[in-house]
Amino acid sequence: MKRLFTMMMLLTMMVLPSMSQENKGIYIEPNMMIPMKFPSKMLEGGYFLKLKNDTIDLYLPYMGETYSPVFNSDGLNFKEPVKNVKVQVKNKKNSTRTTTNLEVEHQGIKYKIQLTTWGVNENGQIDVNPNNGTSCSYSGQQMEFPVKK
Repeated sequence: MKRLFTMMMLLTMMVLPSMSQENKGIYIEPNMMIPMKFPSKMLEGGYFLKLKNDTIDLYLPYMGETYSPVFNSDGLNFKEPVKNVKVQVKNKKNSTRTTTNLEVEHQGIKYKIQLTTWGVNENGQIDVNPNNGTSCSYSGQQMEFPVKK
């Protein structure tokens, strides 16, 4: 019985920190756009990606080839629920890399998005792969999740 209690306490200690980290969400402000078939481009401020709980809110520019255009599309400027979220954490010598894969659909376009983060105030990588066009990547800094005022 004592062994079972100890095991449960250890599991609780391992799960609670990861849950609180997950609930904080991911917030990345990109400063570089890396399209698949075009030259890289520096970005001015104002672009972002927010992932919290089961919702993604993003405002990103897109440059790439579109195989089947969608009329009246607002591009990568939407807030939608996410599906099929998979998180992988790899501990390196001096840091921890977290890779988050997810799927989202907006105006009939399905996006596969991969986020690679190393922690707050570190680099963050965003890879966006729409089902109707070429992929586009973004790099920037992962910031503290903004607090609503």
